Amino acid sequence: MPARLSRVPELLDTLIALIKAHPDVEEAAVLDGAQVVNDFRPYLIIVGFRPNANSDVDSDRTAPRGLVSNDQETVTIGMVISGYDGNGVAKTARDIAAAKLAVVHGIITSDPRLGLSGVKATARSGAWQQMPSGKGFEVNVRVDIVVETML
Repeated sequence: MPARLSRVPELLDTLIALIKAHPDVEEAAVLDGAQVVNDFRPYLIIVGFRPNANSDVDSDRTAPRGLVSNDQETVTIGMVISGYDGNGVAKTARDIAAAKLAVVHGIITSDPRLGLSGVKATARSGAWQQMPSGKGFEVNVRVDIVVETML
C-alpha cells in the first residue's frame, strides 16, 4: 500500500459526517465548504471554510525521523457556524450559534480521535461577528479544528 500524502480528504469527510449525524443538527444545514444555499435556515455549519483567509484548510507535514511511515501532519480545518434570527434579535441569533458551537465542541471532546487511528483533534473557537442582515440578525463564529495525525 502506498504511503498517504495527506489525511485532509479523510479528515474533512469524517468531520462532516460526524456533524451531520449529530441528533441536534439538521443534515442539510451542514455544508462541505462555502456554497450558495437558496433556502433560508436558522443556522449553518460550514466545514472547510475560513473567510478572508489565504486557505480554508492548512496542512503541515513533517518527517521527524526521515521515514515516510513516521510522517506527521497537522491539519487546521476552518469552519464557520452561523446563527440567524428572522426577527432581528441579536441574542437569539447568538444563542443559536453558541448551541451549534457546543455541538461541534462536544463531538471533538467526546472523541478527539474522530473514530480514526493516529488522530488527535482539538477545537479552537475564534472570532465572533454579529451583524444585521437582509433577513434579520446574523451571528458568525469562526472556529479552527486542529488535527494532529500520523501518516
